Amino acid sequence: TVSANIEKSIHYIEEHYQEEIKTQRLAQESGYSLYHFIRVFKEYTGMTPVEYINMCRVTKAKALLVESSCSLDEIVKRCGFNNNSYFFRIFKKYVGATPSLYRKTYSGRHHR
Repeated sequence: TVSANIEKSIHYIEEHYQEEIKTQRLAQESGYSLYHFIRVFKEYTGMTPVEYINMCRVTKAKALLVESSCSLDEIVKRCGFNNNSYFFRIFKKYVGATPSLYRKTYSGRHHR
C-alpha cells in the first residue's frame, strides 16, 4: 500500500538522516517513479522528501545544540548536512533563529 511504502521511507530517513539520502533511491525502494514518489510522499506527510529529511536533521541539531557541548561544525557533520552555510540557512528557515541563538536561548532549560 501507499502508506506502508511511505512509512518505510520515513523510517529509513529517520534512521539514516546523518547519511546522504537520495530521493531517487527512496523512490526506487518504494517502487515508484521519482515524480510519483515525491507527489505521494507530499500527500502523505505534507512535505517533500527533501523537506522531511531537512526537518529530521534540524530536529536532531536542535537536540544536540541544547543537550551537548558539541561545536557547530560537529553538529553539522553529525546531522548529515554537507556544509555549514546550507545548515545555517535550513536551520533558520525551520526554527526562525540561528543555531547559536537557539543554543543560547534553550541551553540549561532541560537540566532543572
